[in-house]
Amino acid sequence: MKVKQLAQCSTNLLVEFIILLPDAQKLGADFVFGYLQAMDGEKDPRNLIIAFACAQMVIHNFPLGVFVEDIFEVVSCYFPVDFAPVSIYLLNCIHL
Repeated sequence: MKVKQLAQCSTNLLVEFIILLPDAQKLGADFVFGYLQAMDGEKDPRNLIIAFACAQMVIHNFPLGVFVEDIFEVVSCYFPVDFAPVSIYLLNCIHL
């Protein structure tokens, strides 16, 4: 299944399902690999919030083994976050 091709709603449901999967730890490395594939390149902020929560769960509850560098690369590409708020002066000019 190509996660990137799913609609946002479907992707969101898929990620929530992964969070709630009771037997996820039994899957071990297969689960971690699937999670990395699902999160890699995600751009929708609504999904990223859930994906970062999943990352914390995966890091604390699964043996990462060979996936340590992969999980770092998948998560670290979103940082640092640059945010430049629009100045009040600019907003006043736009509304004129």
